[in-house]
Amino acid sequence: MVRCLNCMGEHEELLPSCPYCGWKGMWRKGDWLEPGTILQGRYILGTLRSRNEADILYIGWDALFNRKVLLTEYFPQSCVDRGGDGLLHGEPAMQKVFSAGIKTFCNTGKRLIMLDDTKGLLNVYSVFEENGTAYMAMEYPGELTLREALLERGALSLESTEELVRCIAVPLSSAHGMHFCHGNLSLDCCYQVAPGKYKVGGFNEAAYLTGDVPDVRGKAKGRMAPDPGRDVYQLAWITGCALMGVEEWEDCSVEENLALLGEDLPEYVVDALTGALKESPSGGRITVRRFLDLFVDEATVEILPQPEPLDSEMKKGPKNKKNRGLINILGGNSL
Repeated sequence: MVRCLNCMGEHEELLPSCPYCGWKGMWRKGDWLEPGTILQGRYILGTLRSRNEADILYIGWDALFNRKVLLTEYFPQSCVDRGGDGLLHGEPAMQKVFSAGIKTFCNTGKRLIMLDDTKGLLNVYSVFEENGTAYMAMEYPGELTLREALLERGALSLESTEELVRCIAVPLSSAHGMHFCHGNLSLDCCYQVAPGKYKVGGFNEAAYLTGDVPDVRGKAKGRMAPDPGRDVYQLAWITGCALMGVEEWEDCSVEENLALLGEDLPEYVVDALTGALKESPSGGRITVRRFLDLFVDEATVEILPQPEPLDSEMKKGPKNKKNRGLINILGGNSL
């Protein structure tokens, strides 16, 4: 038996293609790692799933726990290249920034591990350094991104959109409560994991250091300080895509979109989106909690638990056996 490196299903070795996904063992070469690469002596890297300016996403197999995973490789295109040895090398003038980005990426992963089982969050299993950069291993949510789900289904009802917003807002608010941002929020890092249920992954606050944060209008932003307001802006943008449909929303300006929404939706919905989208994408004053309150027309929502500071948690040690096992297994600079 062999494992397909495109879907991680097992099949007989002599078959010409995978009976589950049809993969024939071919892949497009680029500056990403080849399928079959092993990380930490544990993760078998599969094919490329996506890439953006700040990182590369692969499917993978966790040989320790026999499960599919997603693996994010920190790869800020603006300041690094991959050498023939597979290692990432920062450009001389950007090496200090790249090193700081690795540290930020790892700190983000450690905080996400502490938010294990938060509603709407893709659980992070481990974060570690290798190949001159850092990696984050996450739970596998399936292949249906929110973009693909909306393109396939079309616009959602207001009730369905409210559930989508709740699923994304809870982990965002929890992250902001621990003083870090998503930094990479888009339709492509959110997933439909079941009908009407969604999860968000792809956190990468380190993208702010190199200016590789996504911008829905395609405008370069340059380096900036991490800003929770930008996450709120991106959440509002995703909400608009859900209410109107991806292609319709992305083809129009913010002003045109809000005018069209005002024809069919309650005033409080349009007011919530206006408040979030009219602020600058970098520097908005509306919090995730406030946006959710306004969007569902509630004075308050369920109070989200506020985790203790990271330093306090690390001194006390992991709260559950799973995290304790990961620390023992990975050791060193991993969690």
